[in-house]
Amino acid sequence: VVFVAGVGLADAADDLWDAVSDAVSDAVKGNNINAVYGAMTTGIDWQFLKLQEKQLHLDMATYTIERCDRILGILASMVEQKA
Repeated sequence: VVFVAGVGLADAADDLWDAVSDAVSDAVKGNNINAVYGAMTTGIDWQFLKLQEKQLHLDMATYTIERCDRILGILASMVEQKA
Protein backbone atom coordinates (compact mmCIF):
# COMPACT_ATOMS: atom_id res chain seq x y z
CA VAL A 1 0.00 0.00 0.00
CA VAL A 2 1.38 3.37 -1.03
CA PHE A 3 0.30 6.48 0.89
CA VAL A 4 0.94 9.92 -0.56
CA ALA A 5 0.02 13.06 1.39
CA GLY A 6 -0.64 16.46 -0.10
CA VAL A 7 -0.21 15.70 -3.81
CA GLY A 8 -2.61 15.28 -6.69
CA LEU A 9 -4.04 12.07 -8.03
CA ALA A 10 -1.60 12.05 -10.96
CA ASP A 11 1.40 12.21 -8.60
CA ALA A 12 -0.12 9.46 -6.45
CA ALA A 13 -0.59 7.32 -9.57
CA ASP A 14 3.05 7.92 -10.50
CA ASP A 15 4.20 6.88 -7.01
CA LEU A 16 2.01 3.79 -7.25
CA TRP A 17 3.59 2.88 -10.57
CA ASP A 18 7.05 3.25 -9.00
CA ALA A 19 5.98 0.85 -6.24
CA VAL A 20 5.20 -1.86 -8.80
CA SER A 21 8.84 -2.86 -9.06
CA ASP A 22 8.82 -3.67 -5.34
CA ALA A 23 5.61 -5.70 -5.73
CA VAL A 24 7.07 -7.65 -8.63
CA SER A 25 10.18 -8.33 -6.59
CA ASP A 26 8.07 -9.63 -3.69
CA ALA A 27 5.99 -11.78 -6.03
CA VAL A 28 9.14 -13.37 -7.41
CA LYS A 29 10.21 -14.16 -3.85
CA GLY A 30 7.06 -16.26 -3.42
CA ASN A 31 4.63 -13.76 -1.92
CA ASN A 32 1.19 -13.78 -3.50
CA ILE A 33 0.56 -10.15 -4.50
CA ASN A 34 -2.41 -9.65 -6.83
CA ALA A 35 -2.54 -5.87 -6.78
CA VAL A 36 -0.72 -2.79 -5.52
CA TYR A 37 -2.92 -0.23 -3.77
CA GLY A 38 -2.45 3.49 -3.23
CA ALA A 39 -4.09 6.33 -1.35
CA MET A 40 -3.82 10.07 -1.82
CA THR A 41 -4.83 12.35 1.03
CA THR A 42 -4.77 15.97 2.04
CA GLY A 43 -5.55 14.82 5.57
CA ILE A 44 -9.20 15.70 5.06
CA ASP A 45 -9.96 14.33 1.60
CA TRP A 46 -8.96 10.82 0.49
CA GLN A 47 -8.80 9.13 -2.92
CA PHE A 48 -7.77 5.56 -3.72
CA LEU A 49 -6.00 3.74 -6.55
CA LYS A 50 -5.31 0.14 -7.46
CA LEU A 51 -2.79 -1.22 -9.95
CA GLN A 52 -3.65 -4.75 -11.03
CA GLU A 53 -1.64 -6.41 -13.76
CA LYS A 54 -1.17 -3.53 -16.21
CA GLN A 55 -4.37 -1.64 -15.45
CA LEU A 56 -4.61 1.36 -13.14
CA HIS A 57 -8.01 1.68 -11.44
CA LEU A 58 -8.83 5.11 -10.02
CA ASP A 59 -11.65 5.52 -7.52
CA MET A 60 -12.92 8.91 -8.66
CA ALA A 61 -14.88 9.39 -5.44
CA THR A 62 -13.40 11.68 -2.82
CA TYR A 63 -13.94 10.47 0.74
CA THR A 64 -13.91 13.10 3.47
CA ILE A 65 -12.60 12.54 6.98
CA GLU A 66 -16.18 12.78 8.26
CA ARG A 67 -16.61 9.28 6.78
CA CYS A 68 -13.56 7.88 8.55
CA ASP A 69 -15.41 4.57 8.97
CA ARG A 70 -15.53 4.22 5.18
CA ILE A 71 -11.89 5.28 4.79
CA LEU A 72 -10.75 2.76 7.42
CA GLY A 73 -12.81 0.06 5.71
CA ILE A 74 -11.15 0.77 2.36
CA LEU A 75 -7.69 0.76 3.95
CA ALA A 76 -8.43 -2.54 5.72
CA SER A 77 -9.58 -4.12 2.46
CA MET A 78 -6.34 -2.96 0.81
CA VAL A 79 -4.24 -4.62 3.50
CA GLU A 80 -6.31 -7.80 3.20
CA GLN A 81 -5.96 -7.66 -0.61
CA LYS A 82 -9.77 -7.68 -0.97
CA ALA A 83 -10.34 -4.25 -2.52
